[in-house]
Amino acid sequence: MCMKLFSRVFALLLLVALSVSLTSCGSSDNTTHSSGSSNRDVDKSNFKGDHASDIYQLYKGTTNENAAKLLSDGDFSEQDMVDMEEMYINCMQKLGYKVHFEKNEDREDSEAVEPNGGIPQDENEASKVLEKSSLDTQKCYRETDFTNFQMLYNSIHYPHPTNEDYVNCYKSKKLVPDTYTVDDYKYELGMVDGKQHGFLQKYHEYEGKDQSKSDIDKFQACELNPKKLQ
Repeated sequence: MCMKLFSRVFALLLLVALSVSLTSCGSSDNTTHSSGSSNRDVDKSNFKGDHASDIYQLYKGTTNENAAKLLSDGDFSEQDMVDMEEMYINCMQKLGYKVHFEKNEDREDSEAVEPNGGIPQDENEASKVLEKSSLDTQKCYRETDFTNFQMLYNSIHYPHPTNEDYVNCYKSKKLVPDTYTVDDYKYELGMVDGKQHGFLQKYHEYEGKDQSKSDIDKFQACELNPKKLQ
């Protein structure tokens, strides 16, 4: 079984892991953890900027004492996230996994996880390995509080595109009329009356009739990263 297949299946299992680990808990045998945050005495006024309150709440509430120190300067930098990834990687390595984070220019890091020894060819054995991988991932997420840090970092540095971002991208690529509005976009997607109205549907299913391959590619690029292409 190839690594690509493992990554795809493992990604599905990670959805379970992420939902379980949103509320992180401590671990008595992990030296990065503390039973409380009373010793975190950096004043809230030291946390500045648009996301100061969220960073401060994570600083005060995380179960990972070493991770809290990363935020004690009031900032959540790229290097802080790299250090968090290293904590998670070290945890996974102790459980028998190779973990790598690939840096992307304009979106969150991509995670690749592989058990030492790979995935067995036998489906039953492969299923057992994947199930154990999911449980082990949950364990390391909890012990490092990685999910909470990752979610906040991504929300700060890679905010989700807005409806306006998509509309502006479509316009810049001449896929919709210049008069096309966010209200038009909401109406098409069914946000107004619960029904999809299909103006953009022609870009979803290319049949070689009305739309060029070039326009289809432009539309798909806008769907993936509308902010970059405006």
